[in-house]
Amino acid sequence: MPRTKPDMRLYSLIGYRQLWSVRSMLIGLSAAMTWAISLQPEPSVRAWQPVSLDFAAAYAQTVTNEEVRSYAEAVLSMENNRIEAYTQISDILTSAGFDVTEYRLSCPNAPSLTDVPRRVRSRVQPILVDYCNAAREIVETSGLTVDRFNDITTAHRNDSDLTERIQLEIAAIRQP
Repeated sequence: MPRTKPDMRLYSLIGYRQLWSVRSMLIGLSAAMTWAISLQPEPSVRAWQPVSLDFAAAYAQTVTNEEVRSYAEAVLSMENNRIEAYTQISDILTSAGFDVTEYRLSCPNAPSLTDVPRRVRSRVQPILVDYCNAAREIVETSGLTVDRFNDITTAHRNDSDLTERIQLEIAAIRQP
């Protein structure tokens, strides 16, 4: 199957720090993911932050229970793919003497990856593009649009109530 350009709107790899830290505690694991949306477990750069916390709180109130469920399902569904992609990219960068945490590995950056050293870029880019395309499909299959998924990701970063709703839904889904 030919590679296609990833959906530039998908933040699925950037900024899940708060959500995944609590999720990991809930299931007894160490913090493994930070939303969402870079591959790094704890990204140092946020893709976007709302102008005010009041805006985020007001917006989060408009997230329905069905959307929270779809969002949680999508995040859980893409986790194994994210870990696999991160591991592969980390191995490539580490074997070349680079620190994976120094680079913005996100779907919006996938087409260029200008901050990734040229000598490894051609090996990293297809892995990231494949992940981004798979993440887009997972999000769309969950019943959300990529834009709505990203809106919820942005809102939960600054809204503890929405984050808690998502965490509870993740825990409910993970229960046997």
